[in-house]
Amino acid sequence: MIRSQIFTISLVILMFSLYACSTSSKKNTEGSKKDAAVTVDCAGGSIKNEAVDEIIIDGQSCLIIGVTVERSVRVRNSAAIIMVENDVGHGIEVTDSAFVGIVNNRIISGNLEVIENVQVQVLDNRLLDGDIRVIGNDDADVNRNEASGDISCDDNRQLDSFLNHANGKEDCRR
Repeated sequence: MIRSQIFTISLVILMFSLYACSTSSKKNTEGSKKDAAVTVDCAGGSIKNEAVDEIIIDGQSCLIIGVTVERSVRVRNSAAIIMVENDVGHGIEVTDSAFVGIVNNRIISGNLEVIENVQVQVLDNRLLDGDIRVIGNDDADVNRNEASGDISCDDNRQLDSFLNHANGKEDCRR
């Protein structure tokens, strides 16, 4: 439990650090939910309060807050990816990244897949039509998630998991 609390504190500190860096940069990606839908990559360090078609990130750190994503979010090779309070149409996939925080997101259809990362926190997410798969990570916290399908936590070196609810199978217990 203490390890989970320390990780949560670290997540919050990292989120605010990324937020501070992104708000001080010259490039501003902030907009309203009525902005035209486009595919974005997070070149400015954050994506906040926008409507986009798809997010594809390769090798960049990114803070994603309050975004409506029509299709999917795909991330790989990121030092830090943090997603908080987003609506995603067709799933989230994060692979080969160092720090992953996916907190309080809603996925309409499709899966939430967090595969082969270092440190992972998947908390309070809701999947209306899909599965959660947290597989092959070094350290994974998977807590208080809801999925219409299955919740799987296979081959993680360390796993902290509780209060998940799946309409299908839930196998995130050690």
